[in-house]
Amino acid sequence: MRQSAASSMKADIAGLKSDVAVLKVNLAETEENLRGEIRDSSRRLALAVIQTNDRIDKVAIELREEMRAINSNVGRTLDSAVSRMEILWRETVSFPRILDDHDRRITALEARQTR
Repeated sequence: MRQSAASSMKADIAGLKSDVAVLKVNLAETEENLRGEIRDSSRRLALAVIQTNDRIDKVAIELREEMRAINSNVGRTLDSAVSRMEILWRETVSFPRILDDHDRRITALEARQTR
């Protein structure tokens, strides 16, 4: 029985060695598959990041253009308002003098007519 048990153990060990060899092959294949999937995922992620950056850059350019247009419109509107205010200021300063001058003329003309 000893020989039979030893022979059985040898067969079991040989079977284990065979199973371990199969496991090693399966593990290597799984590892290679995982590395390939990681590479593919990394490439897809990198591409998505690049595309997202491109979209962000385009949005940034569009926003800058819109801000320039708004800034230009605001500048023109302010220039127009300031110009109008300057005209009103000049008229406000000169109008009382014109009224005083007309009042003196009217008074002078009335004085002539009464003589």
